[in-house]
Amino acid sequence: MTPTTYGATVGARAGVGVGLYKRQIPFTWFTSTGANCAIATCCFCIGTGINFGARMLKEYGLHHLLAGQVSNEGDKATISASKQSLLSALYNFELPGWSPIQKLDEEEAKRRLVERENQ
Repeated sequence: MTPTTYGATVGARAGVGVGLYKRQIPFTWFTSTGANCAIATCCFCIGTGINFGARMLKEYGLHHLLAGQVSNEGDKATISASKQSLLSALYNFELPGWSPIQKLDEEEAKRRLVERENQ
């Protein structure tokens, strides 16, 4: 937001200067040039941010891909510790009690199966 404000300010000042130089109404140049510079600055910053985010996401994915690779040293069936911790975190994820979505444990699944068969 700050770079866009700076871009609009610079564009508005330039618009006033052009309006005075051309001996026309400065307000028209002030608004149009300021708005155009604000839009251009905003698009440049959103595009740069998206590009930066995409690069960081790619590096993050490559890092985790390489961390999950089987090492050539030792047993090839072993999985790296970071991948094991990630898998355990995914499987042991607990939802809060107020959430309408809950894990279905084996006892509850058996009880529901019996209830369906009885119905």
